[in-house]
Amino acid sequence: MTARTRRYGEVGDILRSKGFSIQLLELRRVRLGDVAENHYIDEGCEDREEFVRIWNEIHPARGFVPTDRVWLHVFRYLEDV
Repeated sequence: MTARTRRYGEVGDILRSKGFSIQLLELRRVRLGDVAENHYIDEGCEDREEFVRIWNEIHPARGFVPTDRVWLHVFRYLEDV
């Protein structure tokens, strides 16, 4: 799972990167605060504070604003295709 400020694809799309591919299973708009509270583990973080710190590093201009709406991408890794 990953939260992004914009949508990347449609449900069912396969996105390829160097060395791996993923298939989008679900896309939904959620509050960034909800991601920090309920999905930080799915984002690869140990706790809410780590998620907020990393978000602030990636998005220094705006930073972490809990009420911002983001796109939550739920995906699965695929065998190399």
